[in-house]
Amino acid sequence: MRTDGKRSKSKTSGKGGGGEGPTLTRRLTLLVLLAGWAFVMASLLGYVPSDPPSDVVWPANEKVQNWCGPAGAHIAYILFRLLGLGAWVLVTLLGLGILSEAVGQKVRHPLLRVIGLMMLSVSVAATQHLLFPSSGSFPDLAGGLTGTVVTDELSSRFGGLGAGIFVVVLGLIGAIVSMDEWLGWALSWTWAFTRERGVPVAAAAGEAAMAVGATTARASGGLMSQLWAAWKKSRKAKKKRKVRIDDLEGEVVAPKTAVTGGRKRRKKAEEEDEEATSESLG
Repeated sequence: MRTDGKRSKSKTSGKGGGGEGPTLTRRLTLLVLLAGWAFVMASLLGYVPSDPPSDVVWPANEKVQNWCGPAGAHIAYILFRLLGLGAWVLVTLLGLGILSEAVGQKVRHPLLRVIGLMMLSVSVAATQHLLFPSSGSFPDLAGGLTGTVVTDELSSRFGGLGAGIFVVVLGLIGAIVSMDEWLGWALSWTWAFTRERGVPVAAAAGEAAMAVGATTARASGGLMSQLWAAWKKSRKAKKKRKVRIDDLEGEVVAPKTAVTGGRKRRKKAEEEDEEATSESLG
């Protein structure tokens, strides 16, 4: 009995230790990811086109000016050369996802979120190449290699407009896949803000329009008011007009029930006249 109790106690303590293990591992993993994300973001912020390995400016800087040194210069060069402005979207939203996980908000389907984020980044890079072909630090590579290749391939097959439509749809799908909950929150907040701020503005505009209309009516001698009153009076007169049942040949057509009732009464009167005539003859 004592042995069983010791075994059960050891199993229970083992389970408890195993429960703390994944939590500690998760925290350490998130800490490492946050540190790596901060390093990459600092590298992008401190990017200098003349730092090696960039060949945009010659001669290159002898001393790397990037905030994160040669490693940061290489990371920033690779990201900007691949995605252009899409690199900012990729790194920023990826960092927000890591922060959400760190504060306790569970990110569901992380792999699917990353795929959607990549789609959104490619869409931004292609949009940069379509709308701002001379932007960026790399000549003839607005939107990076990815944006340039995607835009050229789509434009050669579907034209500029078709390429733009495909790029926009790609961005929408990527945004929905990567951050559907954030989009839902943003749309609900926008709707609530518009409803609270937009309705009073519309009401004030309506009151102003009514005031202007009243002033115009007074200035015109009340002509519109007289016409409105006359129209309402004619409508009321038409509603109050009664249809004569016996006048079937007139211009006014009586309802079906009224016509049926008039015919029955007329037939009954004719039958009474015939009976009276037959009695007088008899």
